[in-house]
Amino acid sequence: MAEETPKEKVFSGTPASRGIAFGPVHVAARGFPAPNVYEIPEDELRSEKERLAAAFEITRQQLASLKTKIDEVAGGDEGLVFEAHGMVLDDPSLQTKVELAIENRKQNAEYCFYAVMQTVLEAMRRISDPYLRERTIDIEDVSQRVLRNFEAPSNIVGLDHQHL
Repeated sequence: MAEETPKEKVFSGTPASRGIAFGPVHVAARGFPAPNVYEIPEDELRSEKERLAAAFEITRQQLASLKTKIDEVAGGDEGLVFEAHGMVLDDPSLQTKVELAIENRKQNAEYCFYAVMQTVLEAMRRISDPYLRERTIDIEDVSQRVLRNFEAPSNIVGLDHQHL
């Protein structure tokens, strides 16, 4: 009986620096699934808005750290994408819209954030300018990062070996 050998899998993505990398890979699921939705009692709306602010702040810190690391490794303008992602979070109308959704819907912050961002993404997808339409991926990336920061610490942090 012939022994079956594992098939080679090739992963591609946006490089942080030039070259080829070899090593164990941890594949994080991508996608933009809707978070669970649940009602928030009136007396907990303020703490829900604080959860939103905390998720935004964690995300800002992550983006600043990523920009610094990319700037150190690659130099040039490669880290500017993370600066642009941070600018999305710094838009005061975004936080206001999500806070209003929390108040009006009386639903959890992550679901209200998701709903607001879906509206933004739908509008961007209808833009006739192809360059601007392509920027939806940046909005999706920032949105996914914020949503992950509402959750418990990621299992990615707990990996016990170096990985790509």
